Amino acid sequence: MKNKYTIHQILTSWGRQERRLPNESETLKQSLLAGVEPTASVATGPGRNRPWLSLALSGLAVFTLLIHFGSSNINVLPGIQSFSNSGGDYHSNADAVSEGLEGFVDEPSPLMVRPMSEASITDTREFLKTDYNAVLRTRSVDELTRRVETTVRGFGGRLDRASISPEYGFVSFIVPASEFELFRLEIESLVGSKFITTNINATNLLPQKQSIEKQQGYLNQTLSDLKSDRKKLVTDYNRAVYPVRSRLDSIEVELMALRSEQTDDSERISEIEARILELSDEQGVLTTFLTDVNAVHARKLNFLDNRMRNTENNLEQTYQQDQNLLDNVATVNGTITLKWISIWEIIGLYVPLAWVTIILAVTALISYIRHRRRYQISL
Repeated sequence: MKNKYTIHQILTSWGRQERRLPNESETLKQSLLAGVEPTASVATGPGRNRPWLSLALSGLAVFTLLIHFGSSNINVLPGIQSFSNSGGDYHSNADAVSEGLEGFVDEPSPLMVRPMSEASITDTREFLKTDYNAVLRTRSVDELTRRVETTVRGFGGRLDRASISPEYGFVSFIVPASEFELFRLEIESLVGSKFITTNINATNLLPQKQSIEKQQGYLNQTLSDLKSDRKKLVTDYNRAVYPVRSRLDSIEVELMALRSEQTDDSERISEIEARILELSDEQGVLTTFLTDVNAVHARKLNFLDNRMRNTENNLEQTYQQDQNLLDNVATVNGTITLKWISIWEIIGLYVPLAWVTIILAVTALISYIRHRRRYQISL
């Protein structure tokens, strides 16, 4: 060791002065190497020094990355089963694939609501219409879809549509609003919290309610005015025709008396004939007048009656609209989409696959660096 230290000092001093190898450098190298104990060389051969662990970890990282980008591109398999209210029974055929998955969405979208006028700020009533959408991830789509259908029926709901395939399920339904909260808790207990996405949209239909009530008020007032107009029309008509009818009655009585009078007096006969002619002329004029008045009155009365019938029909429609609104608010429309989930996707829910890829890549890099160091030391 002392000789090695002396040689090192000599070479260092000489190197700093000469900055070139001495002529005897090869001889000195051989003599130095001769003083070092040889170590057992590592057996080398084809593939012995390849970083297999690094390659394996890199492969896993690439595979995980492909899974991460390809997990959302799942194709629906043929042979779907679908159910609808009109059909009644389940049926299976390849043509039902496009029909049965027509309503599938990756994520529930908010309900589209038509623009409505703002409700009065002083009216604090609520007529909430609720729509419920959920996406469930499961390893058993068929079993969970049937459980959802049973749950809907169990809460007094109605199935409007149900579709099942090996990787997708879809249920469209209506449940009573009074049972919605319990129904929602039951549905969300079917899978873990990481395997369900829900979207609840509640809209207050108060503006529609107020609009219907405003129409009802207007129609009720219109109907009341029409009834008043009709009553006034009849009163005016009776007042106008009463003296005419009275006069006609008196003329008829007088004519009967004159025609029934028996006399041989020629002068009296002349008077009777003159009076009968006079009364007949007056009777004709009054009858014509009464006929015209009756015709005008009938037209006006028919017009008012038609308006009253139309108003009553419109009012009945508003009552039906009001009842439909209340029935609509009393129910919750919903859709539940079920999707098959792979093991890798389950892992990704708890540990994002991007982080798994990064961890595998870093581990592969560290393994490769350690392999290179061991290989260099072995040389």
